[in-house]
Amino acid sequence: MKLSDWAHKVNGYIPKKAFEEITARCTPTVGDLDSFINMYILNNIPNFIQEKPIAFDKVRRFIASHLEIDVDDIKLTGSAQLGFSLDPQKWLRNYSESYSDIDLFIISEKLFYELQQDIMMWKKDLNSEK
Repeated sequence: MKLSDWAHKVNGYIPKKAFEEITARCTPTVGDLDSFINMYILNNIPNFIQEKPIAFDKVRRFIASHLEIDVDDIKLTGSAQLGFSLDPQKWLRNYSESYSDIDLFIISEKLFYELQQDIMMWKKDLNSEK
């Protein structure tokens, strides 16, 4: 399998250089982006807490236990994860404790099903009041 020019630029923990190359006409393929997301967003220690990565895991476990979901269903994205922003309005701006936020997201079939059931019950209750 041949790597794209962009994929050759992704190296080290914070691959900011690869994203600087996008503006230099060196673009990632769809497969490159899939690999990048898997390696740097879904399965990596967040940049914002490099000094104490166990603390982030404990926060995830706390949330997971309260939502009764698997801890691996809770992920982080954005500049807190990468160390820099991919938002076109903030392109490559470094994460800052002063002005950056922490973007958590949950992908849980169990939670989705429970929320779907809650919405169905709410809809049924709403229609029965009419």
